[in-house]
Amino acid sequence: MKRRRAAKVRTVSAQVAQAANPSWTPFQRAVIPPEEIRHTQQAYGFTDAEIADMLTGEFWLNSVYQVQKRTITPQEGHGPNLIWLSIKRRDRRPIRDWRHFQRIKNELVGPECEGVELYPADSRLVDTSNQFHLYCVDDPTFRFPFGFQERLVMERPGGKAKQRPFAKE
Repeated sequence: MKRRRAAKVRTVSAQVAQAANPSWTPFQRAVIPPEEIRHTQQAYGFTDAEIADMLTGEFWLNSVYQVQKRTITPQEGHGPNLIWLSIKRRDRRPIRDWRHFQRIKNELVGPECEGVELYPADSRLVDTSNQFHLYCVDDPTFRFPFGFQERLVMERPGGKAKQRPFAKE
């Protein structure tokens, strides 16, 4: 009796884990349904112009994430074009998986483009939902003047460091 119960618990746990971490599928261009746009406009009182601004750019979906991708031109002509990625889980749960953000950046902007996540001054803080923002330079040769200069990726680090296994593709 105990063995059966344990097997059932593992099966349910596996189902919960699968639901929490669905398999990754390729991103596909998407269109936001008009009823979702109307709901957002009514719920938050946005004007037609504000909604139109929010809908600029491209929308991308995969099995886990919804991403809005917009090009931002530099203010006053200084600096490179940026690509803003607004990322949220489709189930609206919180995200904190650096590898997922790296993969999204690679798939939607490019593996050699660099991006940053900004932690703004409190006076510019926007925190309305479990949504995250990456700002990527639209130039694969650009490098920020900070960060590591060489690649180092290890699945089994030495010492007391811990690292989870890489997903099998």
